[in-house]
Parts: sequence; C-alpha cells; structure tokens
Amino acid sequence: MKSYIFLTLLFLLTQLTFGQNIPEILKKYEKGIIVTHSKDTIYAELYNGSKPNRMKYVWNYETSVKTKNKELEIVEFGGYNYINNEWDSNTIFGRPFNKSEFSKWYSCENGILKLGETYSDKNNWTTSDYIYGDTKTGLWYFIGKDSNGQKYIGYKKFVLVGRLRDK
Repeated sequence: MKSYIFLTLLFLLTQLTFGQNIPEILKKYEKGIIVTHSKDTIYAELYNGSKPNRMKYVWNYETSVKTKNKELEIVEFGGYNYINNEWDSNTIFGRPFNKSEFSKWYSCENGILKLGETYSDKNNWTTSDYIYGDTKTGLWYFIGKDSNGQKYIGYKKFVLVGRLRDK
C-alpha cells in the first residue's frame, strides 16, 4: 500500500513539475531538436565505480538528441536544476558545455546533427553523497544553429528520486 501511495504521489508530482516553465533564457529559441532520456524518473543507486570525483550515490541514464527537420551544429548544451521555484544552471564544469564536449560524449562528428540520425550519451549521470527521499527536477537543453546561423533548441526534463529503488 505504501508503494502504491508513493508511486501515485510521485506521478502527480511529476505531472506538476513537468508542467513548470523552462528557464527564461531558453525561451528565445525556436524548437528544432528532439531530446529524450532513457528514463524520465531516475532512482538513486549506490556508486560502485572507481572514479574519484563520484560520490556515494549516482543516478544513471542515457540522453539522446536528434534534429527535427534540418542539419544543425550544436553550439551549447547544459543542465538546470529546479530549486526553490527557480531554474539554476548546473554542470560539472560550472559553465555550459561546448561543441567539442558534445562531439566526444555523444559520438557526433564535429557536433553536427545529421537529419535522421540519433546521438546518445549512454553514460549520463548525477551524483550526491546524500539521499533524502525527496524528488528533484532537472532539465537538459541543447542549442544548435543551422547553415544560416539561426539557433534552435531542444530540452527534456527529468526527475531524480532521492531514494534507492525497491528491489
């Protein structure tokens, strides 16, 4: 019964959270990139890897992007967290990511999104030393430009669940 109530509340929270606006700075671009995550609701896992910059808990998921209707060159991408009713820009480098980082992480030569192709970061993650049982909303965005220099955007929200998934 507790699991049913929790899942119902999580579903309602997700619906309310996903209805929130996007960061104001991202509203100036026309939509032209499709972004998907392998999971929209992501549970914490214990981190068992060997990378020194990772913390005790990790939320793993895959993020994929593709262009809607024309070839685009990625010029910027990054993440936001929704905290205290505000979107806070947040990446591991403290700045938006660039085309070179996109090319490497998404296996996309020169950061060019070709029509009909999907590019994925199969190892996207968030880490923390603490889990409190709460949920947090995040958003990944991608900005690309066409051959005329016009910029387009794509974004996708997700929810991090601050507890380990029941087995």
